[in-house]
Amino acid sequence: MASLATSFLNELMTLKRADIAELAERHWDLVLIGGGITGAAVAHQAALCGLSVALFEMNDFGSATSSATSKLIHGGLRYLKNFELGLVRESLRERRIIADIAPNFVQPLQFLVPRYRRHTARNFALRAGMWLYDGLSYDKAHVVQPSNRLRRHGVLSTSQTLQQAAWLQHPELHDAVTYFDYANINPDRMTLAFLQTAQDHGAQLANYARVESLELQDSSVRGVTVRDTLTGHSRIVRAHWVINCAGTWVHRVLKMLKRPSVSPGDLPVGEPAGQHSTPARSEGVHLLTAKIPVRTAVVLQTRAGDHLMFLPWRGLTIIGPTDKPYHGTPDDYRPTRASVDELLDKVNQHIAPEEIGGALTRDDIVFHYGGLRPLAGLEDSDNPYTVSRRYELVDHGTATDDQPFVARGLLSVEGGKYTTSRGLAQRVVEHIARSRQLQLPLCDSATYTLHPCRIGDFSEFLNTTRVTFGKFYPDDTIQYYVRNYGTLAADVLELGLKTSGGATRLTADGEIQAELDYTINHELAYSLADVLLRRTGVGWLGRPADATLRLVVERLSKRRNWSTADCEHAIHDFISKYYTIP
Repeated sequence: MASLATSFLNELMTLKRADIAELAERHWDLVLIGGGITGAAVAHQAALCGLSVALFEMNDFGSATSSATSKLIHGGLRYLKNFELGLVRESLRERRIIADIAPNFVQPLQFLVPRYRRHTARNFALRAGMWLYDGLSYDKAHVVQPSNRLRRHGVLSTSQTLQQAAWLQHPELHDAVTYFDYANINPDRMTLAFLQTAQDHGAQLANYARVESLELQDSSVRGVTVRDTLTGHSRIVRAHWVINCAGTWVHRVLKMLKRPSVSPGDLPVGEPAGQHSTPARSEGVHLLTAKIPVRTAVVLQTRAGDHLMFLPWRGLTIIGPTDKPYHGTPDDYRPTRASVDELLDKVNQHIAPEEIGGALTRDDIVFHYGGLRPLAGLEDSDNPYTVSRRYELVDHGTATDDQPFVARGLLSVEGGKYTTSRGLAQRVVEHIARSRQLQLPLCDSATYTLHPCRIGDFSEFLNTTRVTFGKFYPDDTIQYYVRNYGTLAADVLELGLKTSGGATRLTADGEIQAELDYTINHELAYSLADVLLRRTGVGWLGRPADATLRLVVERLSKRRNWSTADCEHAIHDFISKYYTIP
C-alpha cells in the first residue's frame, strides 16, 4: 500500500534504550539521575547545547510526580497571595514559551472563579489579583500559534456563570471572574517529546535503570553505578557532572554520599545532614468523574482557605488537588483512603448535592491518581498549600552551614513545577558552563520546537491530516492524534490502516488499537502502565476492557519473556493499583 502520509513532515521517531555497557566505555559531560519532566528538560537543554548526556530513570519516564499533575501549564495565580511576583512572572514567561515550542500539547483554558456577596474583601482581592496577573503576563498574546493566544480576565454575570456550570446555583452567587491559562493536554507525552528531542541531539536514555551509588574520588563525584533492572547487569558510568533530578527521591540520592576514610587535610565528604535528613513532600490527589460536568475550569475558594479545581478533560472532570504534608516513603506511593475521603468531603461541602443529583461518592469515580511533590524550603510543620513552588539548584561542591559536606561535580535540583522546567534546565546548563568555564554554542531552547511539535500552523496541519485520513477515521480520532502525537500522528493513523484491528476504537474520544502497537514498538514501554497510562491515554478513562489488557500483555510478553503466570500477575497488579478505589 502506498504511503498515505507523503504530504506530511513524517519523521518516524523510535526511542532507543541505551546499552549501559556501551555507556560505560566513554566519559560523559553529564549523567542525569531521573527521567521526569525535570530530567527530560535538562537532557534536552544540555544536548541542544552540544554536551554529551546519559540519562537514567529507575522506573519509567515520567512515572511519578510528572504523571500526576492537574494537567495545566499555568502562571501560579495563587502565589500572588505571597507576593512572589518574580516566580509568577517567570512562570508566565515559561507558559508562553511552552506554547511556542510544544504548541499541540497546550490549549487555552478558561477559568471561572465564582464570587459570593458575603465575601466582599475576598472579592476585591481576587479582582486586584487578576489585574496584576494580566500585567505580569503582558506578552501572553505574543505566541506563534494564533489559536494559543490568551485573553485578558473578565467578569461573567450570574446567569452567564450558571450557563457554564449550573451546579454553582446559590442564593449568594453574585458573578464570576474569568481568566485564562493553558490546559496541558497530555503531560506524559510532553515529557516524552522533551526526551525524543534530547535523543535527536545525541542524548542517551535508559528507563528501568537504577542508580545504585555515586562514584566518589577524594571530594568529587566522578560518576554513578547503574543497574539495568531489565537485565540485572551493573556498570559504572563516568561523567564530569552528575545532576540529581530525582524529584521526590532527591534526598535519597544524596544519602549515597557515604563518608569515606579521609586524611586530616581532606575536605569533608559525608551524608547530607539537617534539612536533607527529613525531605519535605506534599501529596496531591485527583479524582476523575462524569458526575459534575464543566464547560470551563471552575475554581472554588474553600472555607479552609485553599482552592478546589474542576477541570474539563476528555469528556470527564478532574477534581483536585489535595495539598498536604506526606511523611511516608515515596516508594510504591498510592493515594490513601483518607485523601480520597478528603476530596469527596470537600466537594460535598461546597456543592449542594441536589445540584449534581446527589452527593459525590466513590461509585462516581472513574479514575483516581496521586503524586508527591518535592518542596524546597518547607519545614515539617508548615502548610504545603502556602509554600512556594520555586526550585533550588544546589551545587554540592561548596560547603555551607546547611551543607557541611563537599561533593564536587554533583548538582541537585530541588522543587519546581512542570511549567518552569525548561527555564530550570537552562539555568542548570548555564551553571555548569560557568563552573567549568565552557564556551557552549548558542542554543536557544526558548525558540526550539520540540521534535514531534514541528507542525507549522496548527489549523493547517489539522486540516491536512483531515484531508489525508478523513475518509478512514472520524474527526475526533484525527484531532486526538494531531494533539497528542503532532508530526507522528500520521504514523499511528497509517499503522491503524495497515494492521488487522488497528483502527478499532478503544476510547470515547477516539484512541485506536494501533496506538498500542506503535508505543510498544517505538517508545520503550515495558509494562501495562507504561502503555495504557503514560504512552497512550486508554487507561485514564476507566478500567480498560479485558480484551485490551490481554492484547497489551500479549505484546509485552514477547519482549519481556513473560510466562502465562507472569501475564496474569501483571494484569492483576495493574487493576489492583490503578482501579481499586481506596
